[in-house]
Amino acid sequence: MFIICATMMFIGCSSGGSKNNSNAGNQETLQTVSQQSTMPEAETLEDIFVVNRNGKCGYVNKDGKSVIDQQFDAAGTFSNGLAVVKIDGKCGAIDRSGEMVIRPQFDDMCAFDNNLARIMFNDKYGFIDKTGRIVISPKYDTVAWAFVDGLAAVKVNNKYGYINKTGDIEIVPQFDRASNFKEGLARVKIGNNYGFINTSGKIAINPIYSFASDFSDGLACVEIKSSENTYARKTVFINSKGDIVITIPEKTHAFSFSEGFACVTTYGGDKIQCGYIDKKGDFVILPQYDDGYDFREGLASVEINGKWGYVDKTGRLVIEHQFDSCLDFYKGYASVEVGEKWGVIDTNGNFVLNPVYDFACYAE
Repeated sequence: MFIICATMMFIGCSSGGSKNNSNAGNQETLQTVSQQSTMPEAETLEDIFVVNRNGKCGYVNKDGKSVIDQQFDAAGTFSNGLAVVKIDGKCGAIDRSGEMVIRPQFDDMCAFDNNLARIMFNDKYGFIDKTGRIVISPKYDTVAWAFVDGLAAVKVNNKYGYINKTGDIEIVPQFDRASNFKEGLARVKIGNNYGFINTSGKIAINPIYSFASDFSDGLACVEIKSSENTYARKTVFINSKGDIVITIPEKTHAFSFSEGFACVTTYGGDKIQCGYIDKKGDFVILPQYDDGYDFREGLASVEINGKWGYVDKTGRLVIEHQFDSCLDFYKGYASVEVGEKWGVIDTNGNFVLNPVYDFACYAE
């Protein structure tokens, strides 16, 4: 998952198996993060939005009035008081007044989280602080976008481990794949199977799954291979102890839980329909949509006949199916596409920014 303006807006990496709707098509992406930031933002005087029009990005208020001129090749949302911008192929950061705080110099840059930002320089990744000072030298082939529980996954000599905020190895690289920690556990791959480790690097749930998502709402979606049939797999949800809590029926695909509900896709003949289950595994919204995404702020985007709208947790249609594409709600706003132009709506479905931009989204 990435959201883009700009070509792009910078939003975070989605966890495996989630069904969040944070992608605005195939627009260019800088792998930056904002919505998943763990650092609370300070109050601001007015809401502002990052917009792209005719290939240049800038920032506007609710009236559509420019507050930071459209001058960037790409621009991101504000996180920890700064927003990543791109000029002539290089990334830097501005403050809310539009002043360039970190001059464009990096090949790639993530949004700040806990006052650190991942950067890429000469195809290697490291971290800087809010002054632009390099805190962890760019020496890794792969590194997670941010620190969680004080740790970030890194790749060293084709194996994954974890570093701390000083750049020291905390968990020795030994895994074939690894994700960042979520809810105290991290998904790792050993050989062909997935399991979970704790922050000490010890195996918490044995690697016995052919697929696993990150933990979300206390559960992780995993697949178990059949011992009799190489291609047969059973999809279940497990808790943090590895106990099976929900078993998903055959011809059904499930995604991670969000706000107590999981999007589930059922396959019957040529027909594919989406609905939502609760943590008991019961359908609370019957499969009836052509597509659907996670609940965010009490609403989920769903598609019928090529048009998107939003439903609440009872399945009531709150915002009519009218959009060609749309994204999740975040802090009361959602980006929507109408006729190849993007605008922003509130939770009542009213346009805050009319759909006149190549892309637009809330910038805080």
